[in-house]
Order: sequence, then structure tokens, then C-alpha cells
Amino acid sequence: MRSTRVVAVAAVLLLVALVAAAAALAATSSTASGPPVEHLGVGAGPPRTATGLLTFSDSSGVSVTASCEFDFVHGTADVVASDSLSILSVTIEGRLVGQALYLEAASMSSLLGAPWLTTNLPAARGKLHELALMLRHPDLERAASRRVSVTHTKTTATTTLQFDDVRLPSTAGLPITLPRRGRLDVAVTTGTQGQVLSFDATLTSRDGGVNRLDLAITDYGVPVVIDAPPIGSVAPLTQTRARALLGANYPATERLLVELGARLARGA
Repeated sequence: MRSTRVVAVAAVLLLVALVAAAAALAATSSTASGPPVEHLGVGAGPPRTATGLLTFSDSSGVSVTASCEFDFVHGTADVVASDSLSILSVTIEGRLVGQALYLEAASMSSLLGAPWLTTNLPAARGKLHELALMLRHPDLERAASRRVSVTHTKTTATTTLQFDDVRLPSTAGLPITLPRRGRLDVAVTTGTQGQVLSFDATLTSRDGGVNRLDLAITDYGVPVVIDAPPIGSVAPLTQTRARALLGANYPATERLLVELGARLARGA
């Protein structure tokens, strides 16, 4: 069970980075028609809340599906990810409340001291605000030179972009491996108010490997309640606990957390 939990924790952390990367690409930048738009009006200004479904898959058989909830007003987010690797499957929850990131690891609570682990991400609220602005109206004109096509329906517009030679940072040490270079095909579907309805990115490496990330917004403006776990069920994500939880994936995941502003305390 520990090996599956390690995969899932690292996958959720990588999903955090992938969501940020998806939003950044949409802002600077295989086409989907997008979800129906009758529930996806946003009105004026940034959206107050959003819900969606995020999926990631690659040629090796890794598959991650995550339901996402964002409350941009209160600076909270909740991601419940189901990770599949070959015949193994496990679910884990990541929750952001203000500056605090919580990871649910109930099956290892006897080893870790609590079902939830937490650490601070000081820049998290600012990143959520940036995500809200990008979802509201992505600046696709900034990537006009990469535009392949724009297709319209009565309620949607889908912009397809192609980046012939992209370079990615190393993901060495994580169970999800991305190529360092490849071709990126992106499709962003927006609604009549300019809001993002879906984002689809396919990364094809030179050896033919394929990685795909899809984000479909299921609702804007619906009530979203995301609270911190009960105090008695939470323990700090210390270096010792992170090593116990992540095993061989610890160094790479720690670097990712540090890049997101986290500081892991020493001790048990």
C-alpha cells in the first residue's frame, strides 16, 4: 500500500504544478468542443468560484483524474485525485486553505501520526487569484504566432495552438516522467463571455511518447465550502514525515514544494 500512496502523493503535487502550467499556457497562448455552457456564465469581473475535472495520462499507463473546487474569494481549493498505475489505484486529497496546504494520508496515519499532513505555501493565494483572472479571460492573442486555427459554435470558440519545440524542467525522481523536449498542441475553448470552458494540452516527445492534460470547467459561481481539517487530525509535514511518506520520491517532491514556497521543518 505504501508504494501506491507514494505514487499518489507525488502525483497530486505534480498536478498542482500542472494546473499552474495549464493556466500559464492559456494566458500566453486534437481540439475538444468544450462542455455545454448553460451553467458556465461568469458575469463581470473574476469568477468567485469554479469547479472542474482535471485528467492526466501518459504512454506508460499512468492515469490521474482529479475533481477540483476553487473558492477564489476566500483563497481555498480542494483537489481529490485518483491515481492509477498499471493495476494499482489510490485516491488522495489535497486541500488549500489560505496559506496552508493539507494532504490526506489516512491509510498511513499510524506511521505519520495523523490522517492529514500540512505545510505552508505563502504564495498560494496570489496564485489562485492569477488562476481566477486567467480563467475569466485568457490572453490568447499573446500566442497569435502559434495559432493554428479558431473554430466557432453559437456559444463557444476553440483556439488551437502549436508549439513545435518546448523544453520542460526535469521531473527526475517523480513517478510521472515528462520528456525534456517535445511538441505541444494546445486547445483552449472559451464561452461567450470569454471564460475558459476547457483546456487540452498534448505533449508529444521525439520518440513518440504522449502526455495529455485536460481541464474541463464544470461550473462557475456555484457555492463551494472548503474548510481546514479538524485540528486533532492534522500533523506538520516535517522532513521526517515526508521521507517516510515519499520514500525515493522525497528529494524531487521536496524541491517542488520549496518552489511553491513551502518549508519543511526538521524533526519527527
